[in-house]
Amino acid sequence: MRLSGVGRDEQFGTFGYGKPVFAKAYASSPVLTQNIAEAKKLVKQAGATGKTITIGTTSQLAVIAADTGAYQAAAQAIGLKVVLKSVPAQDFINFFVDPKFRVGVDCFPGAAFGDSSDPAALLAQVVLPGGLQNFDGFNDPAITAALEQARGTANPDHRAALMAMAEKLTAQQLPWIPSVQPDTALVLSKDLTGAVSSSAYLIAPWANQLGGTG
Repeated sequence: MRLSGVGRDEQFGTFGYGKPVFAKAYASSPVLTQNIAEAKKLVKQAGATGKTITIGTTSQLAVIAADTGAYQAAAQAIGLKVVLKSVPAQDFINFFVDPKFRVGVDCFPGAAFGDSSDPAALLAQVVLPGGLQNFDGFNDPAITAALEQARGTANPDHRAALMAMAEKLTAQQLPWIPSVQPDTALVLSKDLTGAVSSSAYLIAPWANQLGGTG
């Protein structure tokens, strides 16, 4: 499983067509809130209380270490045990590119972002069989069917409705788990101001907001 740095608002920012349809789906989507008691019940129902999960991580990258700590604390709070497979920073990329490196690892944190105006571009990487970021072989026929139908639909609102359905189903199954407001380190000269201090710099203009303090 992928612990992803893409948030609810960031994914919404990739919707470049059928915007009224996406806006309605977004407005009606549930805001995820923490419910430890209910989570404990689900863990117990699954027969997983006291079982161990292994998180791939590195202590040498501050953002990754912080995300790992958050998921570790959450898992322990609902009755799971956590083992960390920590590797040097230069080896962390291997969790993404080497299946053998992921053996024995249940999940690992990372950053994901939409880099096109079609949310299908990002979602397909995660939920379609063989997707670039589908690391555990996730396969849901209903989600795949919605994405395939959307790809062949010319009407932007109809296409958006199919995409919204695919995203709703994905949010129910969570083949990746979104993190809310992941940390982003920004080092800025005292003579500069206006720089974007979130991961939005990866997918949006930022230099046009940069200026001097004098």
